[in-house]
Amino acid sequence: MEANYLHQRKDFLDLINVIADERSIEPFLVEKDYWIMHVLYGLRKQGFDFELKGGTSLSKGYDIISRFSEDIDIVINPPATLPIKLWIGRNHTKEIHVQSRLDYYQWLTENINIEGIN
Repeated sequence: MEANYLHQRKDFLDLINVIADERSIEPFLVEKDYWIMHVLYGLRKQGFDFELKGGTSLSKGYDIISRFSEDIDIVINPPATLPIKLWIGRNHTKEIHVQSRLDYYQWLTENINIEGIN
C-alpha cells in the first residue's frame, strides 16, 4: 500500500507558502527542496546506494549548513549484482566506456520508481 505524502494533500501549496513565509524565501525553493528530499527518500527506500556531493551533502546529510538546494549533486552507485561493467572517470572516454555509462543510465531509468510520483 502506498503511503500518503504531503504533495498529495489538497493544501500542499498552502503548506509550501507557510514555510516560505516563515523562512523568508521564495515558495518555489521550498517546493524544490521538498521534491529533492522526496526523491532521496524514495531512492533509499528502494535500496539504492548513493552519495551526496558538495553543499548538498552538508545540507541534507549532515545538517551542517542551512540552505535550500538549487540542484543536487548525487552519485548513485551501481549494485554489485549489476551485469554492466561501469567505466567512470576522466580517462574513460573510449566508446566502450561511454557505452557502459549509457547502459547504466538506461538501467537506472528502468529501475528507479519513486513512490508517490506518477
